[in-house]
Amino acid sequence: MRVSRLLRTVLAAAICVSLGLTFTPDHLSALDEFFEEPDPGVADDENGDETEDEAEDTEDNDEPEDAEGIDFDALTTAPTTFSGSVSTGIGAAVSLIDWPWTDEAQARDPLENYELAGGYDLSASFGVDARPGAHLRFSARMGTSLNPDSMSLSAPRFSRLFVDYTLAESIYFRVGRYGMTWGQGRVVGNPANFVSDVSDGMAVRAVVPAGRGSVTGLVYSKGAWVSQYSPQNPKAFAYAGQWETSLDAISLTAAGWGRYSEPLRTSASVSGSIGAFDLTVEAVNRWDWNRPFAPENLDLRLLTQVLWEGGDPSWVIIGEHLSDSTVPSFRGHRAGVALRMPRFGALGVNWRPQVRVRHAFHDNSGEVVTGLTGTVAPDLSMSIGAPFRYGPPGSYYRQGDFGSDLQDIGGVAALGLGVSLSFSF
Repeated sequence: MRVSRLLRTVLAAAICVSLGLTFTPDHLSALDEFFEEPDPGVADDENGDETEDEAEDTEDNDEPEDAEGIDFDALTTAPTTFSGSVSTGIGAAVSLIDWPWTDEAQARDPLENYELAGGYDLSASFGVDARPGAHLRFSARMGTSLNPDSMSLSAPRFSRLFVDYTLAESIYFRVGRYGMTWGQGRVVGNPANFVSDVSDGMAVRAVVPAGRGSVTGLVYSKGAWVSQYSPQNPKAFAYAGQWETSLDAISLTAAGWGRYSEPLRTSASVSGSIGAFDLTVEAVNRWDWNRPFAPENLDLRLLTQVLWEGGDPSWVIIGEHLSDSTVPSFRGHRAGVALRMPRFGALGVNWRPQVRVRHAFHDNSGEVVTGLTGTVAPDLSMSIGAPFRYGPPGSYYRQGDFGSDLQDIGGVAALGLGVSLSFSF
């Protein structure tokens, strides 16, 4: 029996080595998000058509023009453009359900301690963008994706549909469906991102200059809120505001969010630089309407972030610590680091390695994600990665799947291969 069990264990391990244990390109796209700036403000393009690599390879070597010869209207107007993209991906995966030395793994057959998965995806989108004047812009993007279970495409859905209007060259409005991001967190969470669900509904945003900074006002609603009340009822809407300013080398931000029957959310952050390091401290709190200052209602989260970018070629390192007062006994601490390393050439491909490490101290769970991305042929990109999880079942980083488009896979460790092909115009 022991010999047979050993053989089955060796066979299962061989499967893991040959196929890898699970990974999907989603991990690397998520890693890229850690290095993006927060809400880009009123000048954001939001087309999403230019990739990061294209942006890095673009250099502006034009000499500055004489100020009298600049047509400022021409700088902010453009003919109507159309864009589209089709992408598909395929991958194979194996996950380790529990560590082999645990009681959970010993209670099952060794082969049953591994979960095989594989799959594919397909998506397409089409967009239009028009800037008929310096004060006006229209942008829309519609997309669909494949449902592998029914081999049918989902109903086309607008992921973006908005109109921009600038009044008196200073007050900016955006009306429609679009995404926004507030807050500074990138690695261990972003508790100040009060507007993460804006893209699920329709919104009106206004930005007004205020001294050396700006004030943003936002009103939005979603279908579930309207069905609960009515389209005319103020209770069916959420209201948010953000103030930003700069005082020489220091940046300050304050934000608030409110909706009927939900706690008031507020945040404040200060950012600055010490040498080559960018430092940010952000505090977020939820206030109970009835007893906002009661100790038992304390819902405070404190984020500390350190960012360093330098070297030739360039490195980017982000380190974060998040404390959460809602975890008992002052044990609510999470820490993480994300690294984007210089590109290197191998097998004729220019690869970019990235790493993310996160750990929750209150239950000793964590996650490590490493990966490579590279373009191996025209319009053909490859992603290779190895996410690992550890911690007791049900702990913070053992919950949910690995974010796979291919298949939801749980477990404590994963390693695999994903290949994606994309075409865009």
